[in-house]
Amino acid sequence: MDNIYKDMYYFQIDNENNFYYSSYESVYCSKDSGRSWNKIAPYRAISLAFLDSTILLVDYNKLYMRTPSYNPDLSGNFNLMLKGSKRQFFTSGKGQDISFDYFSLNQRNIDRDTIIDNKKYYYQNSEGPLRYDQDSNKTFININGTDYVYLNFNLFDGDSFTKYYPNGSTANITITRGITNLFGKDRKYVSFKEKETNWTHYEYYAQDFGLYRTQSSSGSIGGPSSSSNSYFISGLIPDSTENLIYLSKTGPPSLNFQSFITTKDSIINLPVNAYHLYNRQNYTFGTYKDGVVYIDTVQLIKFYKKDSIVIESDTLYGLRTINTFDYKFNIPVDLDLLRNGYGLNYKLCVRDKQIIPETRCYPDTGYYICNYDNTTRVKENKIVTDFSLEQNYPNPFNPSTTIKYTLPKQGLVTIKIYDVLGKEIAQLVNEEKQSGEYEVEFNGSSLSSGIYYYKIQAGEFVQTKKMVLMK
Repeated sequence: MDNIYKDMYYFQIDNENNFYYSSYESVYCSKDSGRSWNKIAPYRAISLAFLDSTILLVDYNKLYMRTPSYNPDLSGNFNLMLKGSKRQFFTSGKGQDISFDYFSLNQRNIDRDTIIDNKKYYYQNSEGPLRYDQDSNKTFININGTDYVYLNFNLFDGDSFTKYYPNGSTANITITRGITNLFGKDRKYVSFKEKETNWTHYEYYAQDFGLYRTQSSSGSIGGPSSSSNSYFISGLIPDSTENLIYLSKTGPPSLNFQSFITTKDSIINLPVNAYHLYNRQNYTFGTYKDGVVYIDTVQLIKFYKKDSIVIESDTLYGLRTINTFDYKFNIPVDLDLLRNGYGLNYKLCVRDKQIIPETRCYPDTGYYICNYDNTTRVKENKIVTDFSLEQNYPNPFNPSTTIKYTLPKQGLVTIKIYDVLGKEIAQLVNEEKQSGEYEVEFNGSSLSSGIYYYKIQAGEFVQTKKMVLMK
């Protein structure tokens, strides 16, 4: 006889020639004359009876009913454990009878392991030692040298078992099974329900994934009640080969701010708003306060650059306004460097609080560049009807000259300097401006004597003029 029958306790064949046998722990069914077997019940049976589509399983003091169409596969690791694994959960809670909403982050980490009687056990957030046994499809907790059932994945809908906690206390747990989709893959799940007088708690474990959700509710008749829901958002999860893989459903952080390209100020005040899908505010009796700030840092990286010379590199960190997701930078500016042709190069980066943080920078590549704003609006109240670009004065010049221009309407304006070969050597203006008369200074101290051209573009208006630098 094959080894598969070595622990047989009972055997029977139904009217459709399906084979059934019971071991001391489970009942199995074969629909192909014993070539393959599927577990249909996690109980011993001393007798089987068939009534229409229902199978009756009889033990010494119990009667169970199963339908052949309900034949779930109980295999698969539902409680993956490996040292170094981490699971981050986002929790949302709500008061049903009093006005409050709250949000929080929490983690379940396997922080260490140990060996007991040649078996590996793990500690989850220092709770344990725990081990998962693939053969019995159960998680055990070791209390004073003895293993007790902590979680039992080898049960059907509506079945129950006794769960042991580290302090030796117990709870009656009811099972529900089903299918869920995690990260684009359908997976079997087992939920464990624990119920007390004024409190109910659920934990959901998915096949080849582990814990992915918890739910709790509490309240008494006539009194306040509350509920909470926690679900997995990022983590390092063991795979079947005991390697840690990273999974996340958080999405990247983002920033909202107005970049600057010119300045005359020695301090630039830059407000920034940081967004993330899991940023949340707690709400209690009409007041919003900090809940989950899923932003770890907002920083500004800056340096001054002229040609290939880079100096004064620095990193500034945004200061968050409490109970908001708004950050503020006070950026010191060396105006002497800007006047001498250096550009202030800068970028903003935001990092979130995933298990493996994600960082996003603005701009994506390179840097914003801020130059000295040498533009002056000379007549604010005069009505201007035409575009114009005047001849620079003085001309010839050494080393500075002034260029005046007029704008009859608001729009984007650029003024650029070119050499006689048409190569751009400076950009004096590149910004939105209101209508009016303006003047801008050009300093040619770093250039050699010769002929240069300056060109204005404002909407469809384009004009170029010649100037002479004479040293």
